[in-house]
Amino acid sequence: MLVGICDDNAGDVNKIKFALEDVSPDIELRCFDSGRALLDEVQNGAAFDLVFLDIFLVGENGMETAGALRAISPETEIVFCTTSRDFAVEAFRVQAADYLVKPCSEQDVVNVFARLMMKRRDQKPKAVLLQSGRELRIFNPGDVMKIESDRHYTRLTAPNGTEQRVHMNYSDVAARFPESFLELRRGLTVNMAHISGVKGSVVTLTDGSAYSITKSKFDQAIGVYTRFISGV
Repeated sequence: MLVGICDDNAGDVNKIKFALEDVSPDIELRCFDSGRALLDEVQNGAAFDLVFLDIFLVGENGMETAGALRAISPETEIVFCTTSRDFAVEAFRVQAADYLVKPCSEQDVVNVFARLMMKRRDQKPKAVLLQSGRELRIFNPGDVMKIESDRHYTRLTAPNGTEQRVHMNYSDVAARFPESFLELRRGLTVNMAHISGVKGSVVTLTDGSAYSITKSKFDQAIGVYTRFISGV
């Protein structure tokens, strides 16, 4: 398991390191004193499972770093560890898994880590099996960004833009995916983990595509998405 610590305070970095080093021998820790260094590592192929991130970095805003990280690596869990509660609400907008206020103890860090591991274990999505003609296709829900109706077919798009079509009714396909998928309008369902922002009735995905929520679905869709990012 790859865990990143992004903080320009050496003492706080060491506290998180010491807390996690005894939790599991399978944890690999990488430390960064700037958001830019962290993002460079991710862009170079590092797939972090979890990142502890300070908001007040020298010359940088950790909240902006979190937004960029979420766009590049939507599956990475982000835990803010900072000196102020002022950004707690904003943290939910980048789907932060937790928010620790300094000074936090090593036990606080361990508790957060344990909760995330339990959540990941309990919510690990099962594979979705789809019958397309005589072919049986297997989809990992985390690898599907959106599901769209395409006449007599259904098109499934991955985060990297790769598309697959199955000869199945859209409603039957969408119904087989977990509750982390949200129907924005008839014929379009998206993976909420790949939503990068919501402005008014427009939902933007991590690939930059944007879609309007239909008026009839707006209140319900916003409520479902709010509960999703809040972990409720």
